[in-house]
Parts: sequence; C-alpha cells; structure tokens
Amino acid sequence: MTGMTGEQLHNRLAESTSPYLLQHADNPVAWQPWNEQSLAIARELNRPILLSSGYSSCHWCHVMAHESFEDEETAALMNEHFVNIKLDREERPDIDMVYQTAHSLLTQRRGGWPLTVFLSAHTLQPFFCGTYFPKHARHGLPAFKEILNAVARHYKDENQSVTEVGAEVQKALNEIYTLDRETAPLQKNLSDIALSALTQIADRVNGGFGTAPKFPQPSFLQLLLRHRCDDKAVKLSLNSICERGLYDHVGGGFFRYCVDATWTIPHFEKMLYDNGQLLTTLADARANAPALLGDAHSTTAAIKTAQWLEREMQSPEGAYYCAIDADSPGEGDYYVWSREELGTVVGEDGLQALAHRFNLDGEPNFEGRWHLTIKNTEPPKSVDESVDAKTFDDTVANHLNTLLKHREHRRYPTLDNKCLTAWNALAIKGMAKTARAFNYPPALASAERALEHARSVLWKDGHLLGGVCLGKPHDSVFLTDYAFLIDALIELLQHRWRSEDLAWAIELADQLLKQFEDTALGGYYFTTDKQKTSVQRPVAFYDDALPSGYGVAAGVLLRLGYLCDESRYIDSAQKAIERASSVLNRSPTECATLLFACEEFLTPPTIVIIRADDEIDAWHKAVAQKADAHCLAFIIPRDATQLPGSLANRAPGDKGLAYVCTGTSCLAEPIDSPKLLADTLAGTN
Repeated sequence: MTGMTGEQLHNRLAESTSPYLLQHADNPVAWQPWNEQSLAIARELNRPILLSSGYSSCHWCHVMAHESFEDEETAALMNEHFVNIKLDREERPDIDMVYQTAHSLLTQRRGGWPLTVFLSAHTLQPFFCGTYFPKHARHGLPAFKEILNAVARHYKDENQSVTEVGAEVQKALNEIYTLDRETAPLQKNLSDIALSALTQIADRVNGGFGTAPKFPQPSFLQLLLRHRCDDKAVKLSLNSICERGLYDHVGGGFFRYCVDATWTIPHFEKMLYDNGQLLTTLADARANAPALLGDAHSTTAAIKTAQWLEREMQSPEGAYYCAIDADSPGEGDYYVWSREELGTVVGEDGLQALAHRFNLDGEPNFEGRWHLTIKNTEPPKSVDESVDAKTFDDTVANHLNTLLKHREHRRYPTLDNKCLTAWNALAIKGMAKTARAFNYPPALASAERALEHARSVLWKDGHLLGGVCLGKPHDSVFLTDYAFLIDALIELLQHRWRSEDLAWAIELADQLLKQFEDTALGGYYFTTDKQKTSVQRPVAFYDDALPSGYGVAAGVLLRLGYLCDESRYIDSAQKAIERASSVLNRSPTECATLLFACEEFLTPPTIVIIRADDEIDAWHKAVAQKADAHCLAFIIPRDATQLPGSLANRAPGDKGLAYVCTGTSCLAEPIDSPKLLADTLAGTN
C-alpha cells in the first residue's frame, strides 16, 4: 500500500525523460506516470483513472493542455475526483493501442490524440472515452469541466453500470486481440480482393485514397506497386505527395497529413516514421517502376528528405529523433510565407520564378500567407526560349535554398529528441533504399551511423532497448522494435555485405521468437509476457501509422529462413500466417503488410547470392534488371567466412559466381557471368 491520500498527490512528471511528459511537468494537474505505483494509488483511493494519451508534436494535445491542463479551476476538479495519468503514446504504443480500440468500441468513431479515457481503478477497464474536449462547449463538444463532473458522479452513483460497461469492452477487446484458435483456409484471391478495394477508394482527381483528411497511406501504395496494379492511381498519388502541400519544398521532409482532399494544407508536424516509410515507397517506385514517378520533382523530394533527416533529425550520436512540432509559435508559422517576405528574401526576379512555380498570384492559401505547393512543373513561356525545364528547376532550387537559409533564423518548432528503436529502423531502411534507388551515397552513410548507434546503445546483453532519451533507456520494448530492425538489416545487407550484420539479424530473430511468439499455437504478441500493459496483451495485425509488427515479423523471418535455409524461421512465419487467416480473409487491405508476408510464403521470392570481389557494378546491374519486390540479392566477398546455414555452401570460385534460389529450391549450378545472370532472372516469375 502506498499510504498516500489524494491531497498528497503532486505532479510527478518532472521525473520523466519523455519530452511530452516534461511538457506537462508544470501543470497544476497532479499528473502521474503510467506505472504500478500510480495504479496502486488509484486502487487505494478508489478513484477512477483519467488517462490522457498524446505525444509531443500533437497540435490538439497542446490546445487541450493550454485550455484545460494549465487552468487552475479545471486542474482542481481533476485532482479532486481522479488519479490523473499522462501517457506518451510513442513510448507506450501498447497501452495507447488498446485504449484507442476501446474508444472506437464505445463511441463508434475513430480515435486520435489527445486520447481521453476514464478507467476503473481496480480493473483498468474503460467506461467512458473521448479525444479532445474544449474548455467551453463548442462545435457540438461539451466542455471538459462538464465531462469531469458528470463522469465523477457516474462513477460514484452508477458503479454497477461502470462495471458492466467495462466488462463489455473487455469482452470485445478479447475478441479483437486474442489470436484465433480456429484457423480458416486462406482465400486464394486475397491480393485481388485487396487491390480491388484500393482501386475503388483511390482519388482519381487528387491522388491518394478517400477524402479529407488525406494521409499518404504508404502500405496501400506499396500493395499497388508490388502488383503493378492501377499505375495511374499510383503515379497521381506519388506526384501529389511530392508536389503539393504534404511535402516541405523549402527544407525537405513530409508532413503528417493534409487537412484537405487536394493535398494543399498539411498538419505541420513531421514524424520520423512517416518519412522513413515514404522514402522506402519512393525508392521502390524508382527501382521497380520509374515511369510512375513522372518528372524530377519526386527525385528532388526523396533526396531533400534524406538531407533533412541527416541535417535536422539525426543526433550527434547517430540516432534519429522522433518528431518536429507543428507549432512555432502558431501552427505552421515556421513554414509559411507572405509574398512581401518572399520578395525581400529572393528579390523581384526570384519572386517571379517562385510565383510561377507555386502559383503565388492568387489568394494566399493559409491564413493570409502561403504554404508552397507546386502548380506549374514547366518553366514560364517567355520570349527567351533558352530557359529550358532543367535551367528553370535549377533556378527555383537556388531560390528555395536561399529561403531555407532565411528560415533558419525563425523560431524553430519544438523537437522531440527521443530515439525510438522501431522508428529508427524504419528510417534506416528508407535511407538505405534511397541511397540505392536514387544513387545518393550520403543517405547510406547516415543510415550506417544510425545502425551503429542501435548496435552500441540500443543492444544490451543480447536484448534490445525500446529507445533512449536524455541518455536514459526506455523500459518497454515491443515486437516492432525487433521486426523493423531485422528488416532494416536485410535491406542494408543487399546494399553492402557485412557478416556481423547477418549474425545480429539472426540474434534478433531468435530473441523475437523467444519474447513474442505464442509457442503453443503460433503468431506474435505485440508485447513480451513480462510487459505490464493494461487490460489486454495485444496482437496487432493491422497496419496503422506504422506497418503491422506482426506482418513485418512474419516477412523477415521468411526472408531470413530462405536466405540461411533455416526451417525454424519459415515454420514460425507459416504458423503466424495461418493463425491470422481469419483476419486476412476478412480485411486484407487493412493488413497489407501481413498480406505481403502471406504472398511470400505462398510464392517465395528469388534469392540471389553472389560471391564476387570484381565487376560489382555489373553484378548489381544484372540484378537490377529483375526489378521487383520478389527478388533479393546479396553480394558476399569471396573471403567472407563463418557464414550460417546454407550460405556456407555458396562457395566462391576463381571468378564471380551467382547462386539463384526460389525459396529453398536452387538452380543446380551457379552462374558465372553478370549477363547470364540477367538472362536467367528475366525468365523467373
């Protein structure tokens, strides 16, 4: 027992390293972190828990904080009736995931941040949920103080109802997150069903999927790319993402989403995980279907985004930071321009060039100022016909660089300097792919620095840390940390071979199975069995802002199994896919990452092992001609030793040799020339 009374509670967030929790450390609310001590206090006081989940770069989290959590009267109500727990959803995605689902169940609406959940102190079951509540009633939303008083009365006077609601939510959560014991045969046309659904919701006018708000949905684009389905929709989407307001044309990097259907005005936060995934998507399009990227603007967007990640998001130690806030001090202030300021910075000629490219002659598109979006990809028609497209593009690029230098003197948005393992892995993969697809070596060097940080700081005594902040490790680690890092290592190994990286990937895979696999029935939990979550140990089949850790885990275990001829990994992935069969059959589009793994199990990829020290470029080009997502190639130096599994049998010759396998079935003889390899791969499926 804690022996603490409600009057003795005080704000304990100053003890945290989370930038988000520290933002609330001076609130008059007696915020507690999510831990066993805080939960014990709630049980002892028999008070409901008010759980508020958000993250440091969340605009509406800041609004609710300023309106309510910094307000003495509101804080007094919260402190009188509740044990108030503040959660960084980026550090504890497991808890946020479960209560976001509970929100959807209770409200029949999608959730978001800030997430506001009221829980029973004794069961942690939710009985009332919402997201943002205003200080004063408006837009159909009740005032937050009204909610506080009503919930407090209900918890005191209607305890039976609270218990019944919580039990119903718990039952529904059990059904959603529990791995099915009964498996169903996988439908044979799952990919066709998913692709058909995407083509129906594709926006044929503006690109992307659905209506406002507009998210880039990289898993959807990846699914269409893998199957070369609906090329027009993919091309329009990629061009819109790179040319309109989702992209920061001055400094590089993609914003979280756009608030309108035309990709004009974004929500101005920048998240590491979005940028890592979009770099991967653009690189895959460049490598596998370059015609879909259209003109040079997508190449510029990819390279400038890689430059932004290295310049603004990479720590001196090599790790990538989490996010940049939308506010500075108001939303978008760091990014938008008045016409007068543009003219002052770049001069009249520069203003004319920018006005043509970004359509600055009409009405400003954001609160009297301009957020730059490309309107004209061609140069202006003029008497001087010598101004070709490349010359004009170079002129605009120079002016944008001038704007970038000027912008650096503005107040910089708040940086969330956490390093999260899973998010870093997404960025490492995206940067490595960018280096390969766009021939931009600095991206590879940046990825290598981040990988070395992960190896030296995040890998301790044979276990991963979930991340670090202010030099202190995160206590929690998740399936995504292991699965995404293995995925990044497999990508880097295709770029350049390091035997120690493969050895590390195998160690990570073994730990993934040990800590997350359901050894009895198969499949992967999101948390370890030692991780105290809440009312549920979740299983995450679906893609959301991040790819499904379950799907990535199955996919990387298959690829490692095929690469090393290791049946343990293949068997585990097979069981996981079979255990998820009912979910896949029901929602293949929302489970695109898991669907990728399913496809590679049913139709294994081509694995090319090249033992060579010479003609490296020629070997790379031979493999590049087999440009699709179903071919992996690894060039291993002749003198490499201690190779695991079947790799030890891929012996070097007097000159370069290529071994070609499909899954675990290999050609009888190795191939001894890049040309013959290219011809052979051209005949594979």
